[in-house]
Amino acid sequence: MSSVILEHLRAVAQGYVDQGKPAGLLTSAAGMSPERVITFLWLLKGKSLMAMGQLEEAEVLLRAALVNAQKTEERFLLWRIHASFGQLYQMMDRMEIAEEEISTARSLIMEIATTVTDEELKHNFRQRAFEVI
Repeated sequence: MSSVILEHLRAVAQGYVDQGKPAGLLTSAAGMSPERVITFLWLLKGKSLMAMGQLEEAEVLLRAALVNAQKTEERFLLWRIHASFGQLYQMMDRMEIAEEEISTARSLIMEIATTVTDEELKHNFRQRAFEVI
C-alpha cells in the first residue's frame, strides 16, 4: 500500500477518534451499518471462543448475533451464524440440533444464491459457502 494511501487512512482514523466516534471508523472501513458490524464482531468472538473451548460463552454470543441478524435481516450473516451454531453443537455432542442448524444454513445459502444472476459467481458462492459448513 502506498504511503499516500496509508497517510490518508491514518488521517481518517484520527478524525474519527478526535470526534469521539471510533466505531465510525469500523463502519466506514467495512462499508457496513453499525448493527451489521456488531453482529459480525459477535460472530467472530463466538467463533474465537469456540476455538478456545469456551462453548457456553460462545453460545451466548452466537445467540446475540443471531437475534441481531434476524432483526436487521442480514441474510448473508445469518447463514454464517447458523453454520457456526452447527459446529458449536457438534462440539457439544448435540447432533440433532447441530444438523438442524446446518440445514438452516444450507437453506439460506441456496436462498441467497437465487439472487445472484451470474451463473459462475452463483456457483462459486455456493461452493465456498458449503465448504464453510
